[in-house]
Amino acid sequence: MKIRRFLYSILPASAVVITAAGRPVGFFILYDGDELADYTNTTEALLLHAFSIHYTDQGQGYAKKGLLLLPHFISRHFPNIREVVLGVNARNLPAQSLYLQCGFKDESDNKMGSHGLQHILKMSLHS
Repeated sequence: MKIRRFLYSILPASAVVITAAGRPVGFFILYDGDELADYTNTTEALLLHAFSIHYTDQGQGYAKKGLLLLPHFISRHFPNIREVVLGVNARNLPAQSLYLQCGFKDESDNKMGSHGLQHILKMSLHS
């Protein structure tokens, strides 16, 4: 399984595709624009956004494998990044559990999102 940088535009974001056996199974965005300040004070950070696995591929471990590959992917493509942050809906307990299993930490920070309260989770990246 691989995660690949799919598109990098002039926008402060990179779209990334998770592939398995040469076909796309998931997707996420790494964002470093103004909205990042809502999640962290660290300037050397990226916001993980829109993480999803195609519904026919769910339950096969692709989300966990993709998240476990994330630190290596970021160190390779974004060597100056020291932290990844994300917001997960407070009601989405399965997603929270997955992120915590994959190295994200809950430091009890929250923000109100468009669909309700979000827990802000952070993953420290060490060189």
